[in-house]
Order: sequence, then structure tokens, then C-alpha cells
Amino acid sequence: MSYDDAVVAWTAVAVPHLEEVAGTYGAFVTYAEFGEAVQEAAGIRTKVLLHQWVGKVLAAVTAEATDPDEPLLTALVVRKDQAIGAGYAKAAGRRDGEVPDDPEMHAAKERLKLYGRYGATLPSNGGEPRFTPRIAAVRSGRLASGAPRPDPPKRPACPTCFITLPASGLCHNCE
Repeated sequence: MSYDDAVVAWTAVAVPHLEEVAGTYGAFVTYAEFGEAVQEAAGIRTKVLLHQWVGKVLAAVTAEATDPDEPLLTALVVRKDQAIGAGYAKAAGRRDGEVPDDPEMHAAKERLKLYGRYGATLPSNGGEPRFTPRIAAVRSGRLASGAPRPDPPKRPACPTCFITLPASGLCHNCE
């Protein structure tokens, strides 16, 4: 099977997979989870590194959306660190006419639209755009557990030149 045929097959199973993910409020998948799911569903495996082919599949998923008001299914796919990938902002820019200033917020809004569209049980207030847990923690200055992020430890200063000492405790300026 050719690489192009494999991308077509993966794209065909990617859309229903992402629609299923969108059926759960707050759900998202990592690129690795997405890649494994589409290979499994299509019955086509590759030894090509994930980052070398998954973007083509996600671009094809975006290109298949014919309604300009249809939320981007690719907003559900995030990196291992739960941040949206660079390709997402480009795809949103192609659809909307300009690249979003805040791709994370754009993706959060798109995910909320997707949850409503694909039957997720939403909170009584209709839900709100939500960042992934790690992005929410980073933006709030808190740890993923909800605990405040501790201040970094303060290092002592050199008593002679008052420059902060390196971890060795020896001042490279004065010695």
C-alpha cells in the first residue's frame, strides 16, 4: 500500500474516532493516542515516526470539513505536554482567515463546540471553554494538583561582589 493510500485510510477512520472523543465533555487525545487509534482502526501500521505522518492526517481531517461553522475536530488532539500543536494554529488560520492570537484558547472554544455537537453531557450552564489540565495549571501558576506553585529556592549571594552564587557555592567572579 502506498503512503498516500495509507493517509487516506487513516483519515477515514480519524473523523469517527475524534467524533467519539468529542462525545465526552473535557476529553482530548494526545498525538500518540490518536496515531495508535487510527492505525488500529484502519488496520494499517507504519514504522514511520509519528510526527512525520500524523500532521498529514490531521490536515486532511481539517480539509474534509465543508461547513465553515463546523468546529475543528483537530482541536481535540494535543501534544504529550497537553498543549495544542503548531499545525492547529495554521489550520485555524486557513479556516478563519487569520491565525489565532491565542491558539490554546481557540482550541478550548472549539472543543466546547465539539462537545455540544457530538452529544457530550454538558454542565447545566452549558459548559465553558476549558484548557487541558496541564495548560490550565501553567496559566494559573498552579501545579496540576491545584496546589500553588512554590517560589523557586533563593540562592545565597557572594559576600564580596553580591552576585548570586551558582549551585557549587563558589563565586566565579571573585575566585
